[in-house]
Amino acid sequence: MEEGPDSYLKDCVNRGKILNKHNSDNGGIVGYVDHLTNIYNCVNLGNVENGNGTIGTHKTGSQFSHDGLYYIEDTGKGWPSATKVSESKKGDKNSYSKLDFSGIWDISADGPFLKDCPFQFQ
Repeated sequence: MEEGPDSYLKDCVNRGKILNKHNSDNGGIVGYVDHLTNIYNCVNLGNVENGNGTIGTHKTGSQFSHDGLYYIEDTGKGWPSATKVSESKKGDKNSYSKLDFSGIWDISADGPFLKDCPFQFQ
């Protein structure tokens, strides 16, 4: 994500595997964050072979906002403020306190999914 106040990622989910090996830039949600970006309410359910479960890395000295980030245990390395969810709890709404289950998200035994995103299971 490049710098600028319009760099915004909100309410997204990754279910796929991230297999590339780009040092520390691999992330289940976004690989590299520059200045002034915003990343909120995202879930990684896919395996990140070599990197972090949510954000891969960030520009040194960057200022960016992130909150409500979740990844399933053993799908990638951690990230400050990201919540690790155990495999046995991935289908429990209580594991994702920042997600809006009344309007945007729903959940199954396989984890959270977006209510109005028809291509997420293809």
